[in-house]
Amino acid sequence: MNGNYRKWGAIVLWLLIWHLGALAAANSLLLPRVDEVFRALLFILGDGQNRVRIANTVFHIFCGFGLAFILGIGFGFLSYFHVWLKDVLNIPVSFLKSVPIVSLVILLLLYFGSEILPLFIVLSMVFPQIYTATLEGLLKTDKNRLEMARIYGMKRKDVLRHIYFHDLLNYLRINTKISIGFAWKAGVAAEVIALSKISMGEALYFSKIYLNTADLFAWTVLILCLSKGFEKVSMCLLGGFRHGNTSSL
Repeated sequence: MNGNYRKWGAIVLWLLIWHLGALAAANSLLLPRVDEVFRALLFILGDGQNRVRIANTVFHIFCGFGLAFILGIGFGFLSYFHVWLKDVLNIPVSFLKSVPIVSLVILLLLYFGSEILPLFIVLSMVFPQIYTATLEGLLKTDKNRLEMARIYGMKRKDVLRHIYFHDLLNYLRINTKISIGFAWKAGVAAEVIALSKISMGEALYFSKIYLNTADLFAWTVLILCLSKGFEKVSMCLLGGFRHGNTSSL
């Protein structure tokens, strides 16, 4: 409870600092007031076309993240059991970890349309994080438990579920939380750079072009809220899976 009070207190403090800064600047073009951003946010949520923008962006980021999560775990397991595959994937994974988002966006624009590009950018940025977390988690699996499972003739599917997955979930929770924020940053950045039609990134770009700072702040706040909500849901799902997996041991 005290933690919640401190968190909300910090939020109120920063909102107050923002509001006082806006009053001191006395220029909405440089720094809009909190109430101006709030009104802009209400307008965005009430406009039909903007809701389509939001839905498109959420869909692309959700699909890109989902594919990255599934492929990252799948190839992580395959690389753990087949060392040659780990060596093969090491180069592309290292490349994706190092390449700037701008370079990747321009490169992928040669092959994909700007509308679907954010999905592939999110996939490309998140996959290495989940893949690496999966591989590291599997490599640190308790060897004593694996030996006991072998001695008692435990079925392979039960070993995967009750030992590998059980130990892996802690790594996935930490990296998933980080990857979700990264997915939203990469996805929206790709929309802005590629000017994806009917997207939140396009709205951000137009806000900047037309010098509508209140809208720019409002879209940014909305992106932050959606990212945080996506993170909360994902953590609850992983937590529920871990609880169910533990209770069946």
